[in-house]
Amino acid sequence: PAHPPSANKPGEADLCAKLLESADFTALAPAGASVVLESLATRRSAPPAPEGWELMRERDYGSTRIVWLRRVGSGHG
Repeated sequence: PAHPPSANKPGEADLCAKLLESADFTALAPAGASVVLESLATRRSAPPAPEGWELMRERDYGSTRIVWLRRVGSGHG
């Protein structure tokens, strides 16, 4: 089965975290858009939602963390 591009093992690059750190991330979606991200669950919480995004939900399923974000603001321009 195919897996989304997330960190599968400790020490591997966490592409979810890199996406959230990207300055271009907010420009990808209009206001009201939702994004669901999968990453490796760790003892610490997920990175904070980037500016322009609201954390709707965060849940761990074993070694996998799922984060639901919603775009807030005026959208992209």
